[in-house]
Order: sequence, then structure tokens, then C-alpha cells
Amino acid sequence: MDPITSAELDSPSKTPLFLGIAAILLAVTGLVLAWMGFSKANDLEAQLLALSSPSEALAAAEEKIDGNTGELSRVASGVSTLRSEVSQILKSVQSDIQSVKKNVRSNAMQAGMAMKKVEELEAKGVKVAAAPKKPAPVRANKASPAPSTANSSTASSTKPVATAGQKEYKIQSGDSFSKVASRFKVNLEDILKANPGVDPGRLQIGQTIIIPVAK
Repeated sequence: MDPITSAELDSPSKTPLFLGIAAILLAVTGLVLAWMGFSKANDLEAQLLALSSPSEALAAAEEKIDGNTGELSRVASGVSTLRSEVSQILKSVQSDIQSVKKNVRSNAMQAGMAMKKVEELEAKGVKVAAAPKKPAPVRANKASPAPSTANSSTASSTKPVATAGQKEYKIQSGDSFSKVASRFKVNLEDILKANPGVDPGRLQIGQTIIIPVAK
């Protein structure tokens, strides 16, 4: 076969052949490019799938963080409320302490003034009597043993006798001189004077005492 010269290539009879060859080449090139593009698309899809898992994990982590943030916000709100209540309680306690301190200072000042007044009166020769002490209530014993001393035995065996303006009373369970005085509306000192031989600390059930008539 003789080689094709440039003159033969330029001839009109050879043009369809070259067009066919060019079309085949273009088709082959297109197929190659399409295959490369398809392969590249598969690679990109695989990469996107590989990236989608971290994205989903990241989205789940963000959602969990949002949930924790809401919970932390509620906890912070509760802590703030508790702090406010504690602050109010502390303020109330401090106010009470200040009030107590103020009352203590006032009482101390009044006591100091009273002591100073007493000292002034005593310096002028005025005798100031001490405040009377309230006697402790004495309860009657249900089964108290007989007194061991002779004086107490004599006192308990001696039955008081009521005179004019007096009356007799028998001690009952739970009685004391103070209760009897309150019941009959008489002074405790008067009952003690009317019963000189009776020991208030050894009252017995059924024991007779003298009650002065209230004036």
C-alpha cells in the first residue's frame, strides 16, 4: 500500500473517511471521559459517605450538648432560687440577732441604771430590800417514811387545832402549800405561820393543816 500524500488528503474523496475517524476518536474520548467522571463520582460519593458519619455523630453530639445545656440551665435556675432564699433567711437571722443585741444592751443599760440608783440610795442611808424569791412548790409524798429525828416525829404526830378565823384541811395527792394557798386564796406566808410545826417538804396524804380564813 502506497503512503497517502498531502495532495490525496486534501482531495474531496478522502474527507468522509477523516470525519469518521474523527467521530470514532471523539466517541472513544467521550467514553473515556465518561468512565473517568463516573469513577470520580463514585470516589466522591464514597468520600461523602465517609464524611456523613462524623457529621451525624457531630449532630448527635450537638443535640446532646443542647439537652445538657437545657438541664444545666434549669439547675442553674434552681441554684439561683435557693441562693436567693438562703440570702433572705440570712438577712432575717441577722435582723433577729441585731434585735436581740439591741434588747440585751437596753436591758444591760437599765440594770446598770438600777444598780446606780440603788448605790445612790444606799449612799444616802436608804436601805434597799432584795427582791423576794418565789418559794419552790412542795408536793405531798404518797408514802413517805416516818421521820428519823425526834423533832420531826413530834411535829408530824402533833395535830394542829384550828382557832377562830381558821379551818382545818387534809392534804390530798399532789398538794403543796403554794397550791393550797392558791386554792383558798390566802397568802403562803399566812399558811406557814399558821402551821409552824409542819415541814412543807414532808407533807403526807391525809395530814391535817390549818388554813387561815382569807380577809
